[in-house]
Amino acid sequence: MFIEIHQLELQPLDFEEEYPAGTIDFGPDITQREVFRLPSRRVNRGASRETSENKGHTTKGEVGTALELACARCLEPVVEQVSTVSIC
Repeated sequence: MFIEIHQLELQPLDFEEEYPAGTIDFGPDITQREVFRLPSRRVNRGASRETSENKGHTTKGEVGTALELACARCLEPVVEQVSTVSIC
C-alpha cells in the first residue's frame, strides 16, 4: 500500500490491509494460520508526537490473526488468536 503524505494534510485517510495465511514470516517456531488483518486504520495529522520539525501523524487500528506455536508445557502445536489495538 502506498500513502500519499500530502493527502494526510487535507483529511484523515481510512484504509484496510489483509495478508493471507502464511504470508508473514514470524520465524521458525510460529506459523500464521489465518488472514492477518489491519482493518479501518485511520491516519490523522497533528498527533501528540509533534516536534518542531515534524507535525506528526497518528495511526490507530486493531490488528489480529491466529498463530500456531508449540505449547510451553507439552510442545504440541496450539493455535492462539491474537489481537491488539495500536496507536502510534
